Amino acid sequence: MLAVQNYRMTPSHVAFKAGEENQDKPVLTNNNTHAGVKTGAVYAGLGSLSVLAGSKMANAGVEFLQQNKEAVQEVGSEVVEEMAKSAKALNKSKYLYLPIFILTALGCGAIVDKAINKKRANLQQRLATEDKKAILESDDHVETTAKGNLYYKASDGKKLGAVLGAVAMPALGIIQAVLAKSKFKAMGVVSNIITGAIGGLALGAITDACANKKAKAAADKQ
Repeated sequence: MLAVQNYRMTPSHVAFKAGEENQDKPVLTNNNTHAGVKTGAVYAGLGSLSVLAGSKMANAGVEFLQQNKEAVQEVGSEVVEEMAKSAKALNKSKYLYLPIFILTALGCGAIVDKAINKKRANLQQRLATEDKKAILESDDHVETTAKGNLYYKASDGKKLGAVLGAVAMPALGIIQAVLAKSKFKAMGVVSNIITGAIGGLALGAITDACANKKAKAAADKQ
């Protein structure tokens, strides 16, 4: 009986003391961003509308020329026929091109999101074992919120966006030309590389801004 009475039924750590021991450890939460995919979706929508509008304008221009005899004589019937063929090919190819365009825009956004989320997860792991001051001194991309919490300040969108844009835009231009059975020139490819890089940089900056806003909020909630 004495042995039973001396048996300790309580844990070796009192509950509130155990809480005190772990109170400095951050609670790891899922703060993944999807800003890249969302930005890509908006761009895909606007780009799709632009393609559809361009197709309608081309068809309207051809119809106007065909119905205007003076315009046909001035431009030339052969030119009008060539324009009509191009407009018809563009009208058919858009249904094949648009899915490729949309998937490319979403895919580029997903690549940026993956890069940002990987570095966010790395920061969370470091916060569980390392001192905040040491992390700040060792990583230029780590910043503090107004409440003094650490978060990963992304710039991956601008860097990756410029590269992805410089590759994707000329590739999409070539695909569109092939589907529409039209010729593409070297200068057009160069132009697409430049505009793609600039556009990707702008979209990447928007992604970074949205991702960093969420990162600050998530850091203060932890």
